[in-house]
This record gives sequence, structure tokens and C-alpha cells, in this order.
Amino acid sequence: MAQPGLLWVNSQIIKPDSITPENFNKWYNEVHIPDILATSEFKSGFRYKSIDPNSDRPYLAVYPVSDVDWLGSKEFTSIPV
Repeated sequence: MAQPGLLWVNSQIIKPDSITPENFNKWYNEVHIPDILATSEFKSGFRYKSIDPNSDRPYLAVYPVSDVDWLGSKEFTSIPV
């Protein structure tokens, strides 16, 4: 039986001299999200940015899944990051 759930991903820019927040967001929106939505499981996703300037992981992405077991699949682990 399928068990629905959420994939919750917190992230941060760890090398700010290598990538700007603008470039990170451009990559996330224009490359990573299309890669995610091209899978058989993900139909939507939601992105947030903390308003707390001291947040250690200011970016959050949440993706509903119809079956959390899919997160162990080859298709999921093949998504480029």
C-alpha cells in the first residue's frame, strides 16, 4: 500500500564566493525543478526562503509524493543535483 508523504529539503549556499544567491535560484528554478518535475512521481513542488537573515539553511523546498518508498528508487537517486 502506498504511503503518501513529503520530501523536505533544506539548503544553503556553502561557497558564496563560487555562486551568488541569484545564480543558485536561477539554477534551482530553471534546471533542478524541471529535472524533478520530469520524473514519474513529482507533480508539484514549493520553494521558500527564510526571512530570518541569520538562518543557517535559508532555502526550503517541499515536494509531495504519493508513495515515500519511491524515494528509494533508481529514478529518484538519478535526479542530478
